[in-house]
Amino acid sequence: MYSADIIENIIKRGENLLEGQKEVAEYPNAFKTLKRLWNAREVGQLLDKTSATIARTAADLITKGDIPAFDPEQKHPTSKQVLGYTLSQVNGMRAHYGLMPSRDPLLDDCLLLAIQTFKGGVGKSMTTAHLAQTLASKGYKVCVVDMDPQASLTSLFGYVADLQIDLEDTLTPFFRGEQPNLKYAVRKTYWDGLDLIPSQLMTNDNDIMLALKAADTHADDRIELVFNKLRRGLENLKTDYDVIILDCPPALGMVTMNILSSTDAMIIPTPPALFDFSSTLQYLRMVHDIITRVDPDKTYKFIKILRTKTVNKWAPNQFSAAMESCFGQYLLPCKFPHLQEIENAAVEFKTLLEDRRPNKKALAAVENVGDYIELEIIKTWPSKAMQAAELEKKLNAREAAETNKKVKATKVAEVVANG
Repeated sequence: MYSADIIENIIKRGENLLEGQKEVAEYPNAFKTLKRLWNAREVGQLLDKTSATIARTAADLITKGDIPAFDPEQKHPTSKQVLGYTLSQVNGMRAHYGLMPSRDPLLDDCLLLAIQTFKGGVGKSMTTAHLAQTLASKGYKVCVVDMDPQASLTSLFGYVADLQIDLEDTLTPFFRGEQPNLKYAVRKTYWDGLDLIPSQLMTNDNDIMLALKAADTHADDRIELVFNKLRRGLENLKTDYDVIILDCPPALGMVTMNILSSTDAMIIPTPPALFDFSSTLQYLRMVHDIITRVDPDKTYKFIKILRTKTVNKWAPNQFSAAMESCFGQYLLPCKFPHLQEIENAAVEFKTLLEDRRPNKKALAAVENVGDYIELEIIKTWPSKAMQAAELEKKLNAREAAETNKKVKATKVAEVVANG
């Protein structure tokens, strides 16, 4: 028989293991750094400059103190040749050439973007982390808000959530009414331009707090005082960022209702499979029901469905094709792939973008998702109309080239099959 004492013993064993991980610094944030470097060719492509120009610019900016100096790992131990540049150095060079992609604060609003789904296990937190890091690597100012009590996103950014994150470090004090906004919870990450509001298990009680608050609030005031509470908390952060991304809990509780009422746009991740598709439809029905009852005047700048955990093979996924026919413009053309490289990185509480030398094909697949979502984001910014048109043209050309490759691969397979 298994009593409560046995459960407590199992918990203690698990806590001891986590403490051990913390002590040897396998993934606590205090020691986690971004190991990835961008080589001269990559930086040249980003800034449209030659490698020689990049080298001269970096040397000049380091001398002036405008960007950080090289650390020993950035240079070959014998030749002292520069092996690559950190994101902070890349962004310093971007700023030097006036190439930071940030929104115009006078014309463009910071976008509150929710990565939201009803079902767990669809790659939601992994998609959020890769998207946030991809946008940061492009030079955008990004804040990610972990609203999931499972705290998977918080773990990916280097924290043992229930050991290193106190409840007071999360959204909970704000939802309790103890903090006027969420600035107290923001912490810098090891990614230049990317900040985090963390989560931990006990934030699960936020649903109860909001439910009690709703019950005690007159119906005419609930939208403003309860369901838009999160938006008010984020309002003071918007001046510091281009995009604030919310990693949402896989449930439709009061926190999710607050998210739905407060955010500007939604991306709904779902694998191209019948069971997940059915779950997504159920989720959308409930979202529609909630919005029409809670905030019938609510509008979004965009709502997009993103296929996740897709297998990167030439053979077509029939259900994926059916989703394209079904959802049309509401389905992003890209797919967040299920790749072994992503799984391998996740074992070490990392993302693909954090590998010192990420696999090029895998990285291209992930960055392709970031490109399409970036397009949706900058379409909401009036000052970026020209850039949006240029990016859309580039993505359309890329998609056409990929389609041609698939057609050729299919024809070759047919020839081989027919002898």
